[in-house]
Amino acid sequence: MMQTNSKKTKKGAAILGAVGIITGLVIASGLGLSSSGTVSPGTRQAESLQDAFVSVSETLAPSVVNISTEQVMKYRYYGYNFNDLFDRFFNSDDALQRPREKQYKRTGLGTGLIVSEDGYILTNFHVIKEMTKITVILSDKSSYTGRVTGADKARDLALIKIDPRKKLVKAALGDSSKVRVGQWAIAVGNPFGYDHTVTVGIVSAMGRFFEDSDETGVHRLPNLLQTDAAINPGNSGGPLANIDGEVIGINVAIVSTSGSYAGIGFAIPVNDAREAIDEMMKSGRTLASTGKSAGPAGRENKQNEVNFLGVLVADLTPDMIAKYDISERAGAVITAIDPNSRAIASGLNEGDLVIEADKQPVRNLDDFSKITAKANQDTGVLIVIKRSGKVMYTVLYR
Repeated sequence: MMQTNSKKTKKGAAILGAVGIITGLVIASGLGLSSSGTVSPGTRQAESLQDAFVSVSETLAPSVVNISTEQVMKYRYYGYNFNDLFDRFFNSDDALQRPREKQYKRTGLGTGLIVSEDGYILTNFHVIKEMTKITVILSDKSSYTGRVTGADKARDLALIKIDPRKKLVKAALGDSSKVRVGQWAIAVGNPFGYDHTVTVGIVSAMGRFFEDSDETGVHRLPNLLQTDAAINPGNSGGPLANIDGEVIGINVAIVSTSGSYAGIGFAIPVNDAREAIDEMMKSGRTLASTGKSAGPAGRENKQNEVNFLGVLVADLTPDMIAKYDISERAGAVITAIDPNSRAIASGLNEGDLVIEADKQPVRNLDDFSKITAKANQDTGVLIVIKRSGKVMYTVLYR
């Protein structure tokens, strides 16, 4: 009897032991542990990638700022002051005869990137355009009043200066010429006012063009990086970084039917941004003065582009060929020259056909934009034109 119980006890213990081993293996599997207690290769890779994202976030955070802007808008109207009972009931005739002035404040949000320890901050030009007050909030929540020290309208970049009470942490700028489609892309910014938001995606494409219009005409940003990292209103001016925490682009625009993230965002390559920074710091003035576009503004004038060299350029279309009596079938047409730019002294005329820029052939507007986007502030860009069958050349400066 006792022997039988002993066998049953041993058998039960064996079963319990087996169950314990199986349970341990299941738990170890869930924790990413092998039977030897080590972390599985898959978990190690996932944790390594996670650590990289955390590192990028921590590295960039001190160099990313929140920019809030304010513009006082004034307008005139005829009518009553409905907040004034006397005016409503006793000055009715006078109210309809004399104009009144009213004002309101327009506010905006954006992101900036610290590019020097003494307080220079890079952002998009459209973030600070026509704003009367700029407030910069650092990652430590300290607040400063910013002033615009330079603007490159064609690249949609601007430089803001603050006077910090201590040295700032400037961002590490990478090399956008080494960017590859498919590599990781991390965006940091203030979408909808949620400061220091980090989103992750990849570089979806390179060399993209983005077109937008305002009262001065249609503007085209060339040579952009495309990403599917979430970019929303408020991200403008913020960095797009690689997995090493180096800035590879400045977020500038999105394509969306709703105005919010739809998987297609664009960033200005950091090499282009670096050139703009150097020129704005060196010149200490606003670059890329643009005049009114020739012809009606808006999508109907989409072939025109106000270029940062002070000229309005268009694709060579059948209409342009007929208008300017052009015999060639390739090139970019000068349609207007900004009288406030250095281009006024270039000798160019409306109707000149640009066939070459910087010793490279120009077949269309895209070629012209891409080549001249790298024009140097001091040496300018050499362009070759055809006018009435004659070949001429001149130099355009920013």
